[in-house]
Amino acid sequence: NELKYGPPEFDLSKLEVRNSKPSFQGGVIVDEHNNVISSLVLNQSSRGIGLAIKPNSGLKQGDHVFFTPYSINLDDLGKLKKEKTHEGKIIWIKIINIDICTLGVQWVNKS
Repeated sequence: NELKYGPPEFDLSKLEVRNSKPSFQGGVIVDEHNNVISSLVLNQSSRGIGLAIKPNSGLKQGDHVFFTPYSINLDDLGKLKKEKTHEGKIIWIKIINIDICTLGVQWVNKS
């Protein structure tokens, strides 16, 4: 259906730099009902984060989630370091196939 109306228009004045090598490699999302959802970080900026998750999570646009990232410290034998939890609001969701779903989360605040 998206192709019927052409590609989305982008406002280049609002373009923000995405980190090609995000400091967060993965993390855990906790939804409003305390369900834990594993995720993989696709990209991130100071305003939000793009994630890949399983499509059967039940999350929908507008839901608030809590994202706890894990950084991989390669200097310390690949140990995971838990970072601070961030609250975010899901601003878009796209189901890619039966195995993967991508979503964009905009930070509400950082705690």
